[in-house]
Formats: sequence, C-alpha cells, structure tokens
Amino acid sequence: MTRKVASKTFTFRPFQDVDILEVSKAYGMSGAELVNRALDEYLMRHKPTHANIAPFPRRDRNAA
Repeated sequence: MTRKVASKTFTFRPFQDVDILEVSKAYGMSGAELVNRALDEYLMRHKPTHANIAPFPRRDRNAA
C-alpha cells in the first residue's frame, strides 16, 4: 500500500546520516516506501534532459 504525503517534503543532504527506520516511523511509511518516495522526488527535481546528457562523440569516418 502506497501512501501519499503531499504536505511533507523529504530533504536529504549529501553525507547526512539518516536513520531510515526512525524517519519512516515518523512519516508512517515503511522503509522501502520512504526510500522510493525520496528517489521519486529526487528524480523529479533532477530530470535528465537532452541538453545535459552528453552523447557519445561521433568519430570522423574519414580520419585515419
């Protein structure tokens, strides 16, 4: 069962020690739901676009 918690936002800072079980109890979710929600929110904020994904450089076929 997935719960939507619209009023609460998840903020994780790099190198921050977070006790997943303690935080998940505070939000009333399981640990897996909390991690999935945090990943979803991260990916929504950092959507990869074609502008910031560097394609493989094309080799010049005529070059030796």
